[in-house]
This record gives sequence, C-alpha cells and structure tokens, in this order.
Amino acid sequence: MQDYSVPIGVLPLGSANNIARSLGIAGTPAELAEQWRTGHVRPFNLIVVNGLKEEILCTEAFGVGLIATLIERRAKGKKADGADDIRRGRRALKEVLTEAEPHDVEINIDGQPWECDLLGVEVLNIPFTGPALPLAHDADPSDNLLDAVGVDRDNGEAVIDWLKSPHEGAPPVIARQGKEIVVRWRGVESRVDDKLVKAKSDWQEVTLSCAPEPLRILVPAPHPAVRKSANDK
Repeated sequence: MQDYSVPIGVLPLGSANNIARSLGIAGTPAELAEQWRTGHVRPFNLIVVNGLKEEILCTEAFGVGLIATLIERRAKGKKADGADDIRRGRRALKEVLTEAEPHDVEINIDGQPWECDLLGVEVLNIPFTGPALPLAHDADPSDNLLDAVGVDRDNGEAVIDWLKSPHEGAPPVIARQGKEIVVRWRGVESRVDDKLVKAKSDWQEVTLSCAPEPLRILVPAPHPAVRKSANDK
C-alpha cells in the first residue's frame, strides 16, 4: 500500500516535464536536492479514473480526442530531445487541430451536463499538459478540484493561433471545475496520462475524481539570500 506521508522529489528529466513545470520545479538533480527540505512540501492530488478495466490513478490528465490523437500520431515517429521535442509536439498538434471534427463526447460536472461540439476535452489536476502547454490556467493540484478544458468547433482556429506563443496569454478554451466529472465518448481515442485507450464504436464512460489523500511533493525552498533580496524590495 502506498505510504502517502513520505515526501516525493520530482526531477525534471523528460522533455515537457509538465508536473515539474506546474509546481515551479526546475534545475539539475544536484541543484534540486540541495534545495529540498523535509517540511517544504506541496500537497498533490492524483486523479482517480473509474470505469475502465480497473481503477487507475493518473498524475496529469485524462483526455478524449486531441491530445490522445497527438500521442498516437507521435508514437509512430522518432522522438527528439528537450525543446525540439516540445516544438515538434506543438507543430503536430496544429495538424491534429486542422483535421479535427467534433466527437461524440458527453460531459457531466458535479451533476450538471456540459453541452457543446467538442474537438477534444482534457480533465486535469495541473496547468500544463501535452507538449508543455498551459491549458488549464486555474488548475491547482492541491485544491481537490479537477479542471475540464474543452476545445470546441468555434475556437479551433484560435487555439492553433495560440500555439504559436502559448505562454503569452490564456488559451482560448472552455474551462469548468468540479469535484466529480463523468465523461462518455465513442469512436475516438482517449488517454490516461501518456497511455492510449483505443477507440470503440460503443459508448465508453469514466468517472473522474481526486484521490482522497494527497501525495506530498518536495518543492525547492528559497535560498536565504533570495528571501532577503525579496524582502528588501
């Protein structure tokens, strides 16, 4: 059984590093280890996914459509390193958006239906997902809420334009928050983090919620010199 009381150190050793980005964690392993303090932690709620073959915990997102299609497409090509991989991912996502059509997707958030023609939907607990994209600006992994972010038929072109410089403004998406989110879909791939769930002609359904007990993620403690400099301003 997982001991949630043990603090966890996150090392940004991948390409997108979405969890680290969302928590403001950056640096080499040696630099980060030097800044870790046992009491300097941040709660982090995993996402509980019910409705597939078994209950699954995920760390970043469950999604239907766009990002799942991106994962499937990129799995067929050669992966680049670091920033090059992020740039390639964003270019590929533009192509996916250009070709996308609304899917059969139904969403219910805390008992309220969310109706629109969606090209894709992502349910996240952190701001960043996919190729280092800040899709869920209001997401907080410690607030016991999930953020559902949808790209609908009318804002697909705006999202393509936003991908040119995604850090300069909020994404042109539709966002909702809730404690329990039910997603039904058919005929399109879905994903749990970076694992694909194959499309089926029959309806599929999952219920998403935050895990009742959060992880404790070590976050860098500011150096005394930095704290002093900040207080002097």
